[in-house]
Amino acid sequence: MSILDFALMAVVLAGLLVLGWWAGARRELGLKLGATLWAAIPLYHALEFAVLRATGGSHDPLRQPISDLAVTICGPETYPLSTDYICSPWHMQMNWGFVVLGGLLAAGALSLRRVWPRRRSATVTTVALVVFGLSWAASGLFPADVAFTTHTLLSLPGMFAPTVALLALWVALRGKRRGMATWSLTAGITAVVTLVLMTTAILWGIPPGGLAQRLLYAVPHVALTGIGLGLLLRGGRHA
Repeated sequence: MSILDFALMAVVLAGLLVLGWWAGARRELGLKLGATLWAAIPLYHALEFAVLRATGGSHDPLRQPISDLAVTICGPETYPLSTDYICSPWHMQMNWGFVVLGGLLAAGALSLRRVWPRRRSATVTTVALVVFGLSWAASGLFPADVAFTTHTLLSLPGMFAPTVALLALWVALRGKRRGMATWSLTAGITAVVTLVLMTTAILWGIPPGGLAQRLLYAVPHVALTGIGLGLLLRGGRHA
C-alpha cells in the first residue's frame, strides 16, 4: 500500500470523525446522520463477501481471520504467525472497507452522543464505540503484512470495546426505552459469549478461529444496525 493510499484513507477517516462530531452537536441532525451511518453497516459485509469471492476459494472463512483478505501480497507466511498461502486480488478494496466501516462506527457514535439519556453510561458507550471504530479503521491503515505489530495492537481494543459499549448502552437506556435496552443487553451478553469463543479459539488453536472472529464482530454490527434502523423508524423517541 502506497503512502498516497494511506493518506487518502486517513483523510476520509478524519473527515467522517469531524462530520460526526459536528452533527452530534445538533441533536436532530445527529440523530438522522448517526442512525443512517449505522444502518449502512451491512454494506461492509456485502463488500467482504465480494472480496472473499474474488480469492477464488483460496481463503477459508471458517479458519482464516478477516485480515487475511486485506493482505497486500501473495504467498505463504506473508506475516508473522501465518502459515497459509494468501492471495487476495481485492485487498485494496478490503482495506478501504475497514477504514470506511471504522469511520461509520465512530462517526455514528459521535453523531448520536446527545440522543442518549444524559448518563455516564451513555458517555462510556460513545467512547467505547469510537474506540471500536478506530480499531477497525486501523486494520485497513496498517495491513498485517505491512505493519504486523501495529495492526495487531490496534486491533485488540476492537475485540472488547463493543461488548462494553452494548452493556453500557443497556444501562443508559433502562427505564427510558425498554425495547432498545433489551436489544442492547441481549447483544451485549451474546458478545461476551462470542468473545469467550474467540479467546478459546486463539489459546487452544481450534480450527474454526476465523468463524469465531466473524461471529465476534457480527454481533455488534447487527446490534448497531438494528439500533440505527430503530432510530430512523422511531425518530429517537426513546430519549
